[in-house]
Order: sequence, then C-alpha cells, then structure tokens
Amino acid sequence: MEPNEFDGTYNGAMMSVISSVKHTEPPPDQEKPALKLDVSDIKFPYKETDDVVITSQLAMDYYSSLHLAGNKIQLEWSGGGDSGSVWLNINNKQVEEIYEYHGKTLYERIHDFIINEMYDNLDYGSWAGEFSASGTADFIIEDGFVGFRGTDNYSQDDYHHVNIETRIFTVPIALIPEHINEVYVSIQDGHDGNLPEVTISLRVRGDWKRHNDELNAETQKYIEELENTLAEFFRDLMDKYEADHCYDDQGFSIENRAAEVKLTFNEFTYYTTSESFRTKEIDLLHSEY
Repeated sequence: MEPNEFDGTYNGAMMSVISSVKHTEPPPDQEKPALKLDVSDIKFPYKETDDVVITSQLAMDYYSSLHLAGNKIQLEWSGGGDSGSVWLNINNKQVEEIYEYHGKTLYERIHDFIINEMYDNLDYGSWAGEFSASGTADFIIEDGFVGFRGTDNYSQDDYHHVNIETRIFTVPIALIPEHINEVYVSIQDGHDGNLPEVTISLRVRGDWKRHNDELNAETQKYIEELENTLAEFFRDLMDKYEADHCYDDQGFSIENRAAEVKLTFNEFTYYTTSESFRTKEIDLLHSEY
C-alpha cells in the first residue's frame, strides 16, 4: 500500500483504511489486556478538536492507524556531551518539517507524548557526560508485536588534553572592522576520516552574536580559507593522536590594532572512544496480539 501524504491531521484517506478500537482503561489493580488488532476493523475514533487525555493506549491506536494506512513511523535520537534530543519521523521527514507544529492539536500532543516516553525510556537526563548515544525505533506490527522497536547505540568518550608544538595563524587587521574586538574559533567533531568543522566568528567581546555577515567579500573569502586551513591542521592532529572526536573553543582578543591578529594554538583537546560501547534493544509502548 502506498503511504498517504501526511499533513499532521488524521485525514479521510487514513480514515477509509480503519474502523474501531475501544479505549477503556482497566482498574489500577488489573493488568492491561494485550492489544487485539484486526486489520480489517481498526479505527482511530477521535476528532482533531476533541480535548482528550493522551494515554499509552490512545497513542498505540493512533500509530497503528497511521501504520496500517501505509505510513512509516520512526523515533530517532542523538546526543551526549551535554545536549541531545529525540524526534519523530513520518515517512522519513521530521513532523516539524511536515506542517506548522505548535504542540497543541490532538495529533501534536500524541507526538509529544511518544517523544517524552522515549526520553524516559532512554533515561539520559540532560545528556550530560562524555558519551554519545544514537538510534532509531520503528513502529511495527508483526510477529505478535505492536509498538516501537529499535536499538540504542552508546559509547563513552575518554578525555585527553595534550601540549603541542605551537602553531600561529594570522588574520590581517585591515580585514577586521574596527568595532570587532574578538576572533572566536570553534572546532567541532571530526571523525571517521572527515575534516573537523571549524567556524571562525568575528565578535564583539561579551556578545555572542556572529558578525561575519557584515564583512566584505574579501574578508569573508579570507575567513573561509582560514577555516579550511585550520580544519586540515586539526585533522592532522587527530591522525597523530588517533582521536575519535575533537572539540575546542578559543577566543582571541584584539587588544590593539596591530598589523595582524595572531591565532596561537599550543594545546589540543580530543576524545577517544573507550571499550564501553554497547547496544541496547528498545521496546516502547508495545503490546502483543
């Protein structure tokens, strides 16, 4: 069956595929019965304007409906090192890319509910720590299983900080507007043989705004070429120290209007992946039929 174009609502094309599932919650002292699915008689019975409480059963029925209408539903996550997120894909697009997302309609609240359930299942909290985690979980109905199933890939990074032979890169002061008093260099990632991502920002110290869009074409070209040169420099360091990742940020103050600004590097911070790599199978909101 070809998937319908998903626009964030439960449209008529989907309704034509589905019929009825009861949403009765058992008493607290009883186990919830396994979800019974009859592909010929399944329905998501709520209208978009209904003010209903989002429950695990309701979410299961909704995603079962989308799945049986031919749509691919997938939870995806990535994070570590103090930041991370979980998002939902429908037919390989993030829901925020499909329609204007406010988190208020019934369907958006269901999406938020399932994303929060995955956050709880992963249990990475604020994602703080020298680790990386990523994975996907697809909504499936097969072999007696109904729900999201996937794999979380986790690895912990070991921190290293070394002194290196001093290297100095320069930016001619004539290229820098007079109100700029800091050159800020950020080095991100760089693994699997790829160049690290180097960003040079011309800033007013104390203000995080990047003023590069105010530069003339000559200065912008110089900065871009220097970013590429620094990327090569840090990739060579990664090769030398067999680093898996490197992250660094340095600000270089412009104390006077000397002929050039010197970007001096004499230390290198990098990470290697430890032996603590593991995978974990994820089953979320699943029932049996």
